[in-house]
Amino acid sequence: MQVHPNDEQARRLAGPGFYGKTEAWYVVEADPGAQLISGFRPGVTRQEIQAAVGNKTILDIVENRNVKAGIPFSYRLVPCMLWDRVCSFTKCSKART
Repeated sequence: MQVHPNDEQARRLAGPGFYGKTEAWYVVEADPGAQLISGFRPGVTRQEIQAAVGNKTILDIVENRNVKAGIPFSYRLVPCMLWDRVCSFTKCSKART
């Protein structure tokens, strides 16, 4: 999993001229049941995230999205400040800004 910094965080952490990161995913092929994690479930608090990291249950509070190859919702834009993780794909294409 990774977290994407926004522009302000990128400049603060890396310096002037650095920008946040947004990604777009397009699934070319996918195993049955393939998923993309994109952020936390609605309503999850900072305290719940900290507790989940500490007791290794972070996957219990993330938003899982089922994906299939070649259909429109397989293209996912992952904005800054969202967790993301690709699960079970066989082939995918990733674009970054």
